[in-house]
Parts: sequence; C-alpha cells; structure tokens
Amino acid sequence: MLIKNKYILSIIDNSTKSHMPKAIYKYRIWGDENTDRIIKNKEIYLASPGIFKDGYNECILKERYDLVTTALLMEKIKQDTRNEFKWMTEKDVETRAMKRINDCKFFDTDNRKQVEQWSNKIQNDNLGIFCSSISKTSIEMWEKFGNLSTGYCVGLIPSELIKNPKLSGQFGKVKYYPESKPPEILPINLNKDDALYNAILQNFSVPQRFKYENEYRIAKYNFSRNEYSGEFFRIKYDLNSRRVEISEKCYKEIILGSEIYCQDKKDIVKLCAINLPNIPIYESIFDEKTKKISFKKIN
Repeated sequence: MLIKNKYILSIIDNSTKSHMPKAIYKYRIWGDENTDRIIKNKEIYLASPGIFKDGYNECILKERYDLVTTALLMEKIKQDTRNEFKWMTEKDVETRAMKRINDCKFFDTDNRKQVEQWSNKIQNDNLGIFCSSISKTSIEMWEKFGNLSTGYCVGLIPSELIKNPKLSGQFGKVKYYPESKPPEILPINLNKDDALYNAILQNFSVPQRFKYENEYRIAKYNFSRNEYSGEFFRIKYDLNSRRVEISEKCYKEIILGSEIYCQDKKDIVKLCAINLPNIPIYESIFDEKTKKISFKKIN
C-alpha cells in the first residue's frame, strides 16, 4: 500500500475500527413506507448517488483530461496489456500498445462526452451510499431531515454494521471542500492505489455548504466474482440488493423529535417493543433559552 494520506487510510483501514465513531445517526420522518423500513424491517438503504438532488453531481468529480499526456496514456495501456496478457514479451506489449494508442479515441472530445456519460451511469448504478450524521444534537439536522423535529432519528453502531458482508465497503467521515476549489482527479489510474484513492476521493467529497451535516457515510460497490478467474467486477444494484438487513446489535438508540406527533410516538414505541425490544428510546427536549437539545429515556 503506497497511499500515505491519513484521511484516505482512515477509510481504507476498517479492520481496526479505531477511526469509527461510537454511533452514527439517521434522521427520518415517520409515515414514509420506504424510510420507515429502518425500524419496521430492520433495514438500511444504500442509495444511488444519482438520486441526490443537492445541486451538484454526488460522487462524481471533474476529470483532468488536459493533464494526461500521450506518454502517460501509453504507460497506462502497457500496464493494462501486461495485466491482461501476462505471457507477452515486452516487445509484444510495446507493439500492441502502439496499435491501441493509434486506434483509441481518448483525446477525441465527442467520444470523451460519451465515455463520461457512460462512466457516470456506471457509478450511479453500481454504487450504494448510506448517509448519516455523527451528531444527534444538531438543530439544523432535526429541522431539515427530522421535519422540524416532528420526526425521529436512529442511532447505529458502525463497528457492528461493518460486520455485515453486504456492507463491507468504505466507512468514513466525508471531507468538505471549498465551493471554489472542488477536488479533481485524473481520468486514468496507473495502479490499484490510484484507483482506490480516486474512488474514495469521489465518494467522500462534499461541498462545504453541507458541513453542518457532520456526515459519516458508507460507500459500497456491488460486486460479483468470476467463478473461473476469481476476479471481482462491478454489477448493477437492484432494489433488493440496495436494501440491507441489519441485526439488533447494530442499533444503539432511537430518538424521537421534540415535536413528534402523539400518534407517531405511540406507533414507533409499539413497533420498537416488537422489533427492537432491547434498544432504548429517548425523547428529545429542546431548551428555548439555551438552544440546546437534551434527551429523556421513555422505555
């Protein structure tokens, strides 16, 4: 592993779990058939980044084609040829690479647009994102995602979630970037470390205007394995594979908004008694004077 960036390494090294918060929080509005599945079905949902409507392309960064020279592209083609045809001599690799670079349309602007559209579709189809917050006391989060505190939030334990094979992806805090200077990547990867670095940079970079969310996310590509070669390749998610069942051990607490409707409160408490009997339920209390949120256990 050649990567030295501490932030990137914190997302790669999930084995120690040392970088993980004790709990993460998913804010919800009760009464939605899909989002209520986190309690009703003990599921979390790995969303396609294509459904996020936040005014920017989620998990897609600008690719710097202008920084790719013919020599760099030639080296990339040679590496791919060596990996695919391990029996080839260097002379054969050179000959094949020369032919491919003469035939390729990498620097063709029209072709590049088609490739970018295809690449973005693959990213949206094959990537699943679970967004959460490390804060349960954020007034902005309760207002925006908890429907002015009439909703609820579910506390989950990352160190338990990662034990689920269907969630064995990248866990980590997002990195907020200045609006005027978004991160950029090369459109080609010369090695696996480059590919991993660029994937994490894409999946965990968010504009600074969303900093109040204190977001912690799970990013998971959907993979299948070739039974003959043993190699993994990405495949498209369907609805069922985006829904991931989790055990009760993954839950830390359920928190009800300070303005939650009485009937919603009764429904949630009743359902949790059946589906999550060992998980504490709290009601949030907003102090008008201090503008702070506290919690009272109700079960």
